[in-house]
Amino acid sequence: MDQKVFAVRGMTCTNCSNTIYNGLSKQKGIDHVAVCLISEKLIIKGKNLDSDEIKDMIEMVGFEATEIKDSQITHGEFSLRLSEKKINLYSNFLKMNGIISIDIVEEDLLKIKFNPEAITARYIAYAIEDKLCCKVRYHHENEEGKSLVDQQQEHMKLALKEFRSSLVFTMPIFFLSMILTMFVDESTLADYTLISNLPIYNFILWFLATPVQFWFGGKFYRGAYNSLKQGSSNMEVLIVLGTSAAYFYGCAMNLLYMTGYDETISDHYIESTHSFETSSLLISIVLLGKYLESKSKHRTTDAITKLAGLQISHAVCIENGCEKETDVGLLEVGCTVKVYPGASVPVDGTVIEGEAWINESMMTGESSLVHKLEGDFVFGGTVCSKGTINVNVTKVGKDTALSQIIALVENAQSTKPPIQGFADKISSYFVPVVIFLSVLTWVIWFSLIYSGNQRVNDIIKKEGKSRFIFGFNFGISVLVIACPCALGLATPTAVMVATGVAARFGILIKGGDALEGSANIKTIVFDKTGTLTEGKPKVVKFKTFPGLYKDQDIQSFIQSVEVKSEHPIAKAITNYIGPHNLPCSNFYNIDGEGVSGVLTWRDEEITVHVGNFNMVKSKGIRISSKIKDKYHKYENQGKTVIIASINKIGVALVAVAESELVKPEAPWVVSKLHEMGLAVWIITGDNKKSALKVASILKIPESRVIANCYPGDKKTIVEHLQGLNSKDKKDFNKTLLDETHHDDYSVLKDEFNGVMFVGDGINDSPSLAQADIGIAIGGTDIANDAAGVVLLKKDLKDVLITLDLSKKAVRKIKWNFFWAFFYNVCGIPLAGGAIYIWTQVHITSIMAAAAMACSSTAVVLSSLLLNNYTPPH
Repeated sequence: MDQKVFAVRGMTCTNCSNTIYNGLSKQKGIDHVAVCLISEKLIIKGKNLDSDEIKDMIEMVGFEATEIKDSQITHGEFSLRLSEKKINLYSNFLKMNGIISIDIVEEDLLKIKFNPEAITARYIAYAIEDKLCCKVRYHHENEEGKSLVDQQQEHMKLALKEFRSSLVFTMPIFFLSMILTMFVDESTLADYTLISNLPIYNFILWFLATPVQFWFGGKFYRGAYNSLKQGSSNMEVLIVLGTSAAYFYGCAMNLLYMTGYDETISDHYIESTHSFETSSLLISIVLLGKYLESKSKHRTTDAITKLAGLQISHAVCIENGCEKETDVGLLEVGCTVKVYPGASVPVDGTVIEGEAWINESMMTGESSLVHKLEGDFVFGGTVCSKGTINVNVTKVGKDTALSQIIALVENAQSTKPPIQGFADKISSYFVPVVIFLSVLTWVIWFSLIYSGNQRVNDIIKKEGKSRFIFGFNFGISVLVIACPCALGLATPTAVMVATGVAARFGILIKGGDALEGSANIKTIVFDKTGTLTEGKPKVVKFKTFPGLYKDQDIQSFIQSVEVKSEHPIAKAITNYIGPHNLPCSNFYNIDGEGVSGVLTWRDEEITVHVGNFNMVKSKGIRISSKIKDKYHKYENQGKTVIIASINKIGVALVAVAESELVKPEAPWVVSKLHEMGLAVWIITGDNKKSALKVASILKIPESRVIANCYPGDKKTIVEHLQGLNSKDKKDFNKTLLDETHHDDYSVLKDEFNGVMFVGDGINDSPSLAQADIGIAIGGTDIANDAAGVVLLKKDLKDVLITLDLSKKAVRKIKWNFFWAFFYNVCGIPLAGGAIYIWTQVHITSIMAAAAMACSSTAVVLSSLLLNNYTPPH
């Protein structure tokens, strides 16, 4: 499945993002659409995606789009930017073996096609540097575009510039209409006319208000048009209706004066000029609100900003024993780079020489330095605090852990949690309802005014306003004060800040759905080995039962098969036996049982099985009574027991135990989970005695421990805990009892919903995917793909942080919703003058514009408070 990412400009509220989503999700070939309102990014997945077609679709719904392309060198093609312009020398390199073509894009920019089997991009860059005597750097297509941070900075500057520029016109209007009229009588201002009865005063205000309305307010007209064109309505529609009503009322009155309108009919001849003041001030205040909103939204992307800042541009590459500074974009898998003290590791790789202390806190949240020796893995973006190491590059570009983390965080912030659907539904009705309320407000007030209501007429006379303007302003205030933006920003800002905070602790929450789901967990299921325990077992008993084969031969047979497995127990056995390898063919890793392989020994082919008691049963392996007795003895001691056989005859027993029975933090974490009211389970492929020993330390009831599970069993049990198999509960229990010989499954209850599974291994992938929320704790890449949350450290405390942070994030979203609703529910009636007759309390249109601007900013600032999150102690 293809994936394309686009930067989208012009989104202002959730209706905008919904318009793009609805416009694209129904298109043929597009399977997935994710729109992030805050970062203004669009992620599309599907088959045979055409970038130009997608951009055309986005522009059709009224927005601008630019594709963000992958920056890696692919298909033997890359670009170089030169520090000097030396166009006349480029042709000299066409003769180099492996170069297909060199195109001159600009005088200092080359596009090079080459044969990767004959030459590397790095050596081409070196040759150009040497022969042209100038520096070159890798150039990718995204370079001309703006990063998220740069885009936000640009938006803030543009918003501030628009606001300041609008003040050039708005401030004179404010002075003339609100300050001057305090010292000069309105009748005097009306004495000086320009055309017919049109006063010069009116014309000046009209002249000043027009560019504000259509030049600075033009963006609102465009946004409103695009929204209505798609059959939806957004904040711009309300702004356009409110300001246009005020502006065009002033225009209509001025045109009447120009045609000889008798001013004596009007209560106040200059009164119409206040409509220009209203429209101009509204637009300027909204522009100020947009600036404040963009400034506060910028702070929600701190996590991505800091992560992106870890990426470095150059590395010291070792070529033929010499050190050469190289652009990171030109590095390839297999290169060797040197990392000096104080320098950042450029890309992911394995230490092949030296040792160092690495600061990984910026990625994992782990404050203490990590000691790296030969064979250890290092992450790009981490800092070498002490020591010098040579690193063999294993991952570059988008495949590095840092790039994947950035991508995960960005994707998470583009994914809507289920609670967002509530806001989207309300937003779709919000603007039409507000327009209806505004019209209703006008109808009620004009009915009161022109029906001769004495109380209302007394108020109008006291305030010295014309009857029409008095009633007209109430409807304008209703249009302007309503703010769908606050509702639209309530969820995405909280999700963005929360996922950023989680990344700071080395926790990658893959989406808003995972964030919300983690807050609603009722049952948490742990795998045992490597999750609750350290996952570093060691052999404590190795017992052979020689017959046809000697002890040394048996050990060699076991080693030769186990060395091909990645399982922690296999590692422990191979470390115990040492290097005794024989050629192994037909190797099989049998999930939940063990491994098997065929060895050639003394011109004889032998089949070796190494695994647990399930393998003994499933493969028909014969074991003696001595082996059975020893097996049960070791198992009763809480050890994991492995049986080895040759040609299906048992020849050895290996008893394995953890160096530490449980992780140091595990008892505290489990006790906290119990305090939170969660049901804690252990499901493991290990034997029952070993599982119960761990459960007793963690104070997990025996009824919530299930052992001897195959990977498929784990998934089925998780499914049952979710209540998905409640109709077939008896058949489910009987099947598991028959097939896996478990003791009793009647303890499984149907009332458990909201299941979280925590595991670390490849065998846990089915369970991680099945659970409502899967947490991969320091797991493999495949496990990470199946999980909704990835913990970069193997620290169980991070499970607790995930649950706690998620609850607080969802609570913050609900609080944001409350504030947005409270603001609108209280503000709209006050703006409409619901209590004005009795109290003379009313939110004017200018106050309404300021309140609308503040409401969106307040919601964003509320979400930003999540940055102060501290984990449970």
